[in-house]
Amino acid sequence: MSSPASRQQGLSLLELMVAVAVLALAVVALLHLGSQSTRSAQHSEQQALALIVLQNLAASAELSPEWGNQGQIELAGRQWHWQRRPVQGALPGIQGWHWAVLADSGQQVAELTSWQAAP
Repeated sequence: MSSPASRQQGLSLLELMVAVAVLALAVVALLHLGSQSTRSAQHSEQQALALIVLQNLAASAELSPEWGNQGQIELAGRQWHWQRRPVQGALPGIQGWHWAVLADSGQQVAELTSWQAAP
């Protein structure tokens, strides 16, 4: 029989190191998940604002036909680069426009096609 004094009490150094390693992996995984969630939310916000820009541009172009095919506009404290090109309509007398908002890097953020009666 072993005496109570010879029984192990507490954790060994190896057990403690394994527990710390597992905890560190869990913390790193949570930090990665949080940063990915933040990037996804920023991307969603950028797309939503870009679509608002496109809808405003398309509505303004219906009211005033004197529009260029590219430009810049400010919304929500940001500068948005936009482009448009004509789209062939399926019906006579219908004019279509393909609108795109570009990021500063030149990558397309959002797009929209609008249709209106040809002038």
